Amino acid sequence: MRQNQGMDRRLLFPLVAVTASAQQPSPEAAAAEAALRARVDQFYKLQMDKKYRQAEAFVAEDTKDLYFAGRKPELLGFSILKVELMDGFVRAKVTIKAKSSMLVMGAGRLPFEVPTDTLWKIEDGKWMWYVDTQAALQTPFGDVKRAGVSPSAALEDFANLAKGPDLDAVKIDRTAVTLAGAEANATAVISNGMPGFVDLSVQNSISGLKVEIDQPHIPANGKATLRFSKAGDAKIDGVVRVTVSPLNTVFDIRVR
Repeated sequence: MRQNQGMDRRLLFPLVAVTASAQQPSPEAAAAEAALRARVDQFYKLQMDKKYRQAEAFVAEDTKDLYFAGRKPELLGFSILKVELMDGFVRAKVTIKAKSSMLVMGAGRLPFEVPTDTLWKIEDGKWMWYVDTQAALQTPFGDVKRAGVSPSAALEDFANLAKGPDLDAVKIDRTAVTLAGAEANATAVISNGMPGFVDLSVQNSISGLKVEIDQPHIPANGKATLRFSKAGDAKIDGVVRVTVSPLNTVFDIRVR
């Protein structure tokens, strides 16, 4: 038995090594990504420092007019989430997580994070940020070219960092639940339509009621499920309060 296990291990290790080797990027791809990451880092650090004219050196020639015409976000921080090299390492899509802030009535200016896709291409041997104004819109009937795109529309994703998100973008599917029987449970779902994450906190002062959240930290376009349960025949009647941060939105859920 021990001999068979030894054979299995000897057979397994070469396969693991081959798989790991296949996943390693080529030296050319690794060098291109390293250079790209350095340029992205420099570009967004200049945005953080509001050195917009110095950042112009990182903008492609066909995008300079759009760059100067567009609004500049108040960038508080950023990180690179994903790099996708394309077209033989001369173009790339870089997903960043940008930290900005928004003004919330009654709470002042609060931070939020937005994942944003940015486009980069090689120009004169350097990675340059650009906007593809001729990008095709994908429809069920094929690709449709975006003719006559305005500077504000072309820079929409970039400029959206400067705007506060819709405070009504976080929704709950019900504000009342009923627990019937000796052992009963119910659910409510909260959906996050924000461009960044939100956090949930629960205030429950109802005796005999248990409230659980499967995901208190909801990413953009994510959902969280609240589960209400009781044990025994005790009467349940009260309000559970769920607070959404950083919006300070409050959902009151009546439980009976």
